[in-house]
Amino acid sequence: MELSERKRKILKALTAEHIKTNEPVSSKDIAERYLKDISSATVRNEMASLEEQGVIAKTHISSGRVPTTLGYQMFIEEILPMIKPTAKEIERIKVSISSRMKEMGSLVEETAKALSDISGLPSVALSGVSGKAIVQSIKIFKITENQCLVVVVTNEGIIKDIVIDNARSSEKICQDASSFLTKAFYNKPIEGINKNLVSEELNRFGMMLQMLIAVVEQQKNKIEIATSGGGKLFDKFENVNQARGLYQLMEDKTRLKELVNKNSDEVVVQVKDLDGTECAVVSATIHDKNNQTISVAVMGPARMDYEKVIKTIKGFSKIIDKE
Repeated sequence: MELSERKRKILKALTAEHIKTNEPVSSKDIAERYLKDISSATVRNEMASLEEQGVIAKTHISSGRVPTTLGYQMFIEEILPMIKPTAKEIERIKVSISSRMKEMGSLVEETAKALSDISGLPSVALSGVSGKAIVQSIKIFKITENQCLVVVVTNEGIIKDIVIDNARSSEKICQDASSFLTKAFYNKPIEGINKNLVSEELNRFGMMLQMLIAVVEQQKNKIEIATSGGGKLFDKFENVNQARGLYQLMEDKTRLKELVNKNSDEVVVQVKDLDGTECAVVSATIHDKNNQTISVAVMGPARMDYEKVIKTIKGFSKIIDKE
């Protein structure tokens, strides 16, 4: 849906004011506080048109208007490209991450907690390689007389905790196996690693290959997930039942994995109805210098401070990328 420039300005002003006050916004409010060069009557007419288009809605308790789900989404699309964290905000995030890292040791956990503390909203962080991850290379290294280390590089990150025991293989066999496996599985999903693809070569690599299949099967959907700040929902929603519903969703890790967008390096904002509650999920996938990925999300009411949340997530991305 295309809006005129004036309508976009009015929607932006109305949404910003509603986020700040949690009250319906009148044409007089917009004309006096945001758009002083436009008359209240003109703003009122444009707001009536926006209401007809389903972008804003009238509440039962006031003559003012509030954004609809569509209105929030259009507001986000308008402001998202312009939001960037300042150097001061990035430094604050960096200090928060560094102090928590010393205490916790887990980047996923400390990211979730720091993100929740700074945004003032519940957050989610998850890391791992799904069965849909695409193989880029497989390397096998001889580490002891009887052990080999397998490193699987995918588009979602690296699986590097695979140790094959009782693998009495020479370095030459490891090199040959690495070359073969990379060719066999390149550009294929992790879940495609099975005996059917490598039956002709199975005898050549014997037990090593069978063990590789077994351990990758165990690793492929091993996702580390952490949540933080669920209790903050009860301060953000006026309706306790809505807060409770979203709080329960934060406890359901299977649904959280589906909800967090893991396919975009850019910040993605979803405004949607979850179990009868209108809420927003702001998410992004962050890569560190070792190509490990962490998908993060901040959840809350549709009337959240998007600028603050988006700046925080972008700040995390800048810092983790250098860690």
